[in-house]
Amino acid sequence: MPGGFLEEGEDPLSGVKREIREELGVRLKNVSFLGIYMDSYTHNYKMYTLNIIYTAQIVSGKIKAMDDVGSARWFDKNKIPWPRLAFPVWTKPAIMDWLKRN
Repeated sequence: MPGGFLEEGEDPLSGVKREIREELGVRLKNVSFLGIYMDSYTHNYKMYTLNIIYTAQIVSGKIKAMDDVGSARWFDKNKIPWPRLAFPVWTKPAIMDWLKRN
């Protein structure tokens, strides 16, 4: 699940569109709030994060792992590789919430 940090003063909806464009090279439509999930992040020191999760549709472009992304791929919702998910503290509950809606 792609993500990143908001710029100072940036609206979360604008931030998700920017991050997806930077990380995957696509533009979004029908962006909808899913939930907020807590975690921590360590880079020089430990900080606590609120991970704001949205669902969306791609309006233009084809998903491609950009410079700071190792890889990008789709998974069938019935074949999610649960043990290999990055940031499982928030990705697992977010995906579970999404699955309940779909």
